[in-house]
Amino acid sequence: RGEGTMVCRMHVECVQLALLLVLAFLPISLHFPMPMHTMIDSVDRLVNYYSEGYRDMNVDGIFGLRALEGQLLMIQEEYDQGKRLRLDRTTAEHIRELSQRAAGVGNMAIPHLQDLDPEYFRNFKYIVARPWKMFHRYRKADMSVAGRHNNRRRGDNDLTEEKSDKCMTGLLGSGDAKRQCSVDDECWRMMTAPGKASYYLTHQLLFFVLGEQLGCREELDTLAKRHNIAGGIEELEHRFCSSMLGEVVASVKRGLRPSQQDIFMEQIFTCGMMGYYEFLQKPWLDMILTWQDVSGCFKKADGEDGDTGEDDSEAANRVIRKQDKQMQGGGFPPPKRRLLEERALKDGCLSHKTAVGAGALAVFLHYLVDPYVPGDTGRKGAPTPGGFEIGEQGQLLLLMLAGAGVLFFFSRMFARRARFRRLLKI
Repeated sequence: RGEGTMVCRMHVECVQLALLLVLAFLPISLHFPMPMHTMIDSVDRLVNYYSEGYRDMNVDGIFGLRALEGQLLMIQEEYDQGKRLRLDRTTAEHIRELSQRAAGVGNMAIPHLQDLDPEYFRNFKYIVARPWKMFHRYRKADMSVAGRHNNRRRGDNDLTEEKSDKCMTGLLGSGDAKRQCSVDDECWRMMTAPGKASYYLTHQLLFFVLGEQLGCREELDTLAKRHNIAGGIEELEHRFCSSMLGEVVASVKRGLRPSQQDIFMEQIFTCGMMGYYEFLQKPWLDMILTWQDVSGCFKKADGEDGDTGEDDSEAANRVIRKQDKQMQGGGFPPPKRRLLEERALKDGCLSHKTAVGAGALAVFLHYLVDPYVPGDTGRKGAPTPGGFEIGEQGQLLLLMLAGAGVLFFFSRMFARRARFRRLLKI
């Protein structure tokens, strides 16, 4: 009977060992598809770059920093309110520190932006005067909606720089506009025209994003229903992002060319912050991280354009013109100004590309820390949240405890085997 009891105990201890091994590897299965410190390091380098180069940035470039600041601030606020996030305390404090640094740099940039272009700053100071806080509920694109509207192309493709600025300043209540949320018939027609693509399409979406930020939703919804758009601006946003997703998927399937990096990040940024989670796929994030320079900015990619001996500013803007031509396919002339306009910086970084890169990384970070996402998240390899969440430090502690448990188990097992052998000899 003593021998049977000993064998039974050994079986129980084998089960205990199996459970300890499962516990040791469990934290890996609960972790992100990439270490969080990789993502935080990328954002940290971006903020460092802006802190050193903000004097050379234009209004459009600083907009990217304000978009990044807004997402960091929202994560911080959600954490402080007790929302269960995929964050440990150390990472949450790092995000808080990054948010504060981004705010400080953005505020220091204001006088330089005013000196750089007083009139443009006066008209568009709203977009850099405060953090850009927007992150919609999660939504799913509808490719069938995109197809129906893309087949209704219009011939009026006259979104010029002057007309675009006029529409934006109408919303802002600056320039010739008498009050905020002003939209005339021509602006409405241009900003809701179906069948657009690339930068024209993101520009249309940004117009309504700006309207929401300004508190113009009621006025814009009224206009939409007056033009037989029953779902209001939400229906327009759905149409725009459904069309954009089709473009992004097709571009990735064909293989993104270097000249498409800029528009790719702009599309992810704009529709990502509108809640369209299908834009936030891990393989796409991996690509963006490889494009980021070690300094934190985004530069002209190898093969994006040749060296013709022209100055950096002209080369950068030629890159954008080339992107427009390639992405539009010659269907209609691209807008001369998107909300963000390219500017080459003295260190070889591109202002517009860095801005949309900052925006894309910001919405990716917000998405990755949020466990409350749809089942079909598009986060390839990302786990479905379980009954509890642990951070990187918690995982390390669990691994150490599991290791100690395994050692303790073997020490007990060998001690009992030695005792069992002694009993057999007796």
